[in-house]
Amino acid sequence: MKFDLEKIRTQFPALAITDEGRSRVYLDNPAGTQVPLQVIDRMRDYLIQCNANQGGHFSTSLESDRILEEAHQAMADLLHARSSSEIIFGANMTTLTYAMSRSLGKHFGKGGALLLTRMEHDAISLPGSNCQKTLDWKCGGWNSTRRRMNTGWKCLMNFLMLEMCFLQP
Repeated sequence: MKFDLEKIRTQFPALAITDEGRSRVYLDNPAGTQVPLQVIDRMRDYLIQCNANQGGHFSTSLESDRILEEAHQAMADLLHARSSSEIIFGANMTTLTYAMSRSLGKHFGKGGALLLTRMEHDAISLPGSNCQKTLDWKCGGWNSTRRRMNTGWKCLMNFLMLEMCFLQP
């Protein structure tokens, strides 16, 4: 399958922004992701037509609930989830990760240990630090200052960045 990259690029308005005549380079990262016109248009329509609290009994809330359920179902279909109730949306990945890691930390007892890397996102390391203070955990990890890692180490570090490794006594 051949893709028309120029046509695809035109769907992402942020790619047309220049700084002093030079195109920007976006390296997708946790600080944000560029979105296509379809997403921008849909968000705009939602904000104009039915931006309302969930669960209300008035038309804007009902329409908002319908759109949210439709989005949950579409994501469930994409991910082959058993149900749309398995899909959770949030403000951003940082907020979701922080809430999840704080919640997980509450289920572990005193005197545990948490393995972290210096590369952890604050949404992981801050709840870990909280567990250290409130549950008398030992927090430690691997401190790498190397700029380049071989593939094996890079895969290991990616795994450690995504997973909190709780070690119970």
